[in-house]
Amino acid sequence: AHARNTLTAILVKLFKKVFVAEDGRQGLEYFKRNHETIDVVISDINMPHMSGMEMLEGIRLINKETPFIFTTAHLENDFLLGAIKNGVYYYANKPVNIKDIIYKVQEACKAQYQYVIAMHNHKEAQSYLNVINQVAIVSKSDLFGDI
Repeated sequence: AHARNTLTAILVKLFKKVFVAEDGRQGLEYFKRNHETIDVVISDINMPHMSGMEMLEGIRLINKETPFIFTTAHLENDFLLGAIKNGVYYYANKPVNIKDIIYKVQEACKAQYQYVIAMHNHKEAQSYLNVINQVAIVSKSDLFGDI
């Protein structure tokens, strides 16, 4: 709880909106209701009612792209392999270095922003191409005029 409160105090100064959940079940409910506005998720693996891994699996059913950062004292391969399988962006061992977490959050948000911009540009280019294909007839020929 102390680490969560410390990290929350820092995050609310850096971000417009921060959701703080007491456990995995509440975190998943927050995500279900607000997934369009959530840029990154930071979670412990061990939580009451629903583990961080279960929460991650539920989040991945809703959105496969949202960066997810685990903080944990577990170094066991099962946890690490499960995290990798579900697309965890970063796996931080406790005691957590707050500066590293902040850096990883910024990095994840930047990558997510660049992905959104790239997808927007791709859709826009596809729209232009569709318009051109509807109104233009294009044929190719060699130097002798043969098509």
